[in-house]
Amino acid sequence: MTTLSTVNITTQKAGLTAEYQALITGIGTLLPSVDPFVIGNATISRADLLAKLQSLLNAANATRATQAAYHNAVQSERSLTVEVAPLRAQLKLFLQARFGKTSTQLQSFGFAPNKVPDTTVSSKSTRVAKNLATRKARGTLGKKQKSKIHGTVPAASPPTPPVPATTSLAASPAPSTSSAAARALAAPPLNAGGNS
Repeated sequence: MTTLSTVNITTQKAGLTAEYQALITGIGTLLPSVDPFVIGNATISRADLLAKLQSLLNAANATRATQAAYHNAVQSERSLTVEVAPLRAQLKLFLQARFGKTSTQLQSFGFAPNKVPDTTVSSKSTRVAKNLATRKARGTLGKKQKSKIHGTVPAASPPTPPVPATTSLAASPAPSTSSAAARALAAPPLNAGGNS
């Protein structure tokens, strides 16, 4: 199934054009003596039928040509925008330097002047109060407050003893440790150099 994003209009028009051209050619070569045509309970003369088919063929060809011109125009516009946009930005800086960043004369050139910030003491204090109220409502904490909060790890429950396995070796007695083996393990290792 073809999705809308993968449809190529050029190939669609080419297929449509080929179909109608084949229809016109087939009527001309294989049905030269049929006149008038009875199609869907209506009678239409050979000349009218061929004229209608040819008009659609001409419209499809015109659409394809117009579409190609449109795509060329869009590409041209994009390349010019890449070239001219930095020039416009530099011109805005020039005009702001000449008239001021907040001047209303910038509107004559199509640029909006920069907004003058509201810097009265009352507006600043209102902004600070709103900011603090928002932080309190949201429970927002700063870096120092966050560093004072530490999570606690729940106490680990003692591990359960393993269930002894029942095997046939369970009946054999456990090996006993001899006193000589215990002394050998407790003795300090010998020095490889021979100096003791």
